Amino acid sequence: MEIKEEIVLSVSHYGPVGSRIRCPRINDQNYEILFANLRSAGILMDLQLSEKTLRYYVGNAVRESTIPIETSLPSYSRESLQSYALRDGKNLELILRNWNHNSTPKREGVIGGTVSGEYGIVGNLTLNVSNLDPEIINHIRKSLEETYMKKFR
Repeated sequence: MEIKEEIVLSVSHYGPVGSRIRCPRINDQNYEILFANLRSAGILMDLQLSEKTLRYYVGNAVRESTIPIETSLPSYSRESLQSYALRDGKNLELILRNWNHNSTPKREGVIGGTVSGEYGIVGNLTLNVSNLDPEIINHIRKSLEETYMKKFR
């Protein structure tokens, strides 16, 4: 049986256009901290099967590439983290990405004004199990909150 769950970690924002939006982002913490928090909850992810997707620039072209999560790139490279795909090798996959739900409609040709919405991280969890411990979803949610939401409490 396949179970899918969406976990959203978000904060509300309302402010003038151009103001800094303080919200959780997947690149706020190193993936190793997330793995440690999941491990302390009894959820073991496999580093060899986990990946990250990066957006990078070659000249004026924008490209995306999915690479092993442990791959490190030179500090001078211009890339931005788009998502993590974390897998345990058995029955669990968690895809994390940055998320925003901007509730202010775009106004063409308008300069200034305000922006409001929900901003943060969304996790798409897929479990392939026959006998699910219902607490596993709560453990994953708590691990994500511990990793990314501390400074927003």
